[in-house]
Amino acid sequence: MIAATAHRFELAVSRFNASEAARKVAGLTRTLGEPRVSIGAAAGSADAARITVAWELTWYQWAVAGGEREQPVAELAHGTEIDQLDPASRQWNARWQD
Repeated sequence: MIAATAHRFELAVSRFNASEAARKVAGLTRTLGEPRVSIGAAAGSADAARITVAWELTWYQWAVAGGEREQPVAELAHGTEIDQLDPASRQWNARWQD
C-alpha cells in the first residue's frame, strides 16, 4: 500500500491502493523487497497522477485519475533500469507500506 503526504494526490493513491496494480506491487515486494515510490502529475492531465514504483531490477508507472469519475488505473510504462525514468519520476516522495 502506498502512503502519500501530498493532499493533491490522496484520491489517486486511494484508487491505486484498491486496484490490481497495488496487488501486483505487493507480490513483487515479497520477492524484490521494498520499492522506491514517486507520485507526480501525469503529463497532459490536470487531475491525474503518475505513480512510479521501482526496484533495482524493474520499474512500473501507472496513471490514476484524481477527479470525481471512477476510472481504472492504467499502466503507462514498464522497464528494467531506473536510469530509463525521467528525473521527475525519480523524485522518491512516497513510500510503500504493507
